[in-house]
Amino acid sequence: MSRLPLGKAILWNLAVIAFLPLFFLAALVPSRKRKSLVWGSMPLISNKYWSKAMQQAGYASVTVMQNHFPINERSDFDLYFEDFAPAFLPAKARFGLGGCIALCWVLRNARVVHISFLGFALDATLCWRLESWLFRRAGVRVVVMPFGGDFYIYSRIVDTSLRYGLLASYPDLALREGRTTKRVDHWSRRADAVVAGMMIDGLGRWDVTLNQFFVVDTDAWTAKPRYSAHDGRTGPVRVLHTPNHRGFKGTETRSILKGTFRSASSASNAPRESRRTSSE
Repeated sequence: MSRLPLGKAILWNLAVIAFLPLFFLAALVPSRKRKSLVWGSMPLISNKYWSKAMQQAGYASVTVMQNHFPINERSDFDLYFEDFAPAFLPAKARFGLGGCIALCWVLRNARVVHISFLGFALDATLCWRLESWLFRRAGVRVVVMPFGGDFYIYSRIVDTSLRYGLLASYPDLALREGRTTKRVDHWSRRADAVVAGMMIDGLGRWDVTLNQFFVVDTDAWTAKPRYSAHDGRTGPVRVLHTPNHRGFKGTETRSILKGTFRSASSASNAPRESRRTSSE
C-alpha cells in the first residue's frame, strides 16, 4: 500500500486505532479455525497460482487482496478488502473498514500468511509494526515473499547495472529508501521464513535458496510444439519482447535488436522482423 495524502492518512490511522481492541481479541482468543494458507495483500498474479497449487495439494488456501491490477481480472483472486465491509458504504470507506476486518479474519482463520515486506493491511499507518506482533500472538506463521518494489534498497545493491535498471523504471523508490529499509529490517527479523529468490542485495537472511519463486499456470500456458529452424541466414527470425518495465527487465529493446541485426547483416540479406509490446 502506497503513502496516502495527509487527510486520508489521518482518517486511516484513526480507523486502525479504533480497531485495536478487535485486533488484540482476534489474536489472543484461541481459535480452531486457523487452518488456511492466506496469500496477500499485494495483488500479484503469482499469488493466484501459488494458492491454486496448494489447493490441488489438499490445503485450504485463499487469496485476500487490496485490489487487482488492470491487466488482471477481479475473478483472479478470492477475496478483496472491500468484500469484508457492507456494500452500501462508499468505495474508500469499504476499503479502509474492509482492510481492518480482513486482518481480523486472517488472525482468526490463517495457519500461514504469505506477504511482502509491506505487510498485510497496515503498511500505510503508524501501526504497521503491530502486524508482526499480532501474527505471532495468534500463532500465524509468516512467510515473506518480496516482489521488488517492497524490497530493493538502492544503496545496498552491489551490481550497478541492476541499480541503473531500477532507477530507470522506479526512480521514486530511491526517495523512499528510508521507509523501505525499516520494513525490510523489521520483517527480516520477525518473519518465520523469507523466500527471496534472486532478490538478496542487502538482505540479511533468506531461508530457501532458489532462482525465482514467481510461477505460472502450466495448465494454461504450454510450450509450442514446433519452432522455426530459421537462423537469420535461412529465413526470417521474429523476436518478441514484452517487458512491463523496459529499463529494469533486462533489455533496452531497441539497442539489443539493433546490435543483433547489425551483427548478422553481413552474413545474410534474409528478412528479419521484430515486435515489441509492453504492458506498461
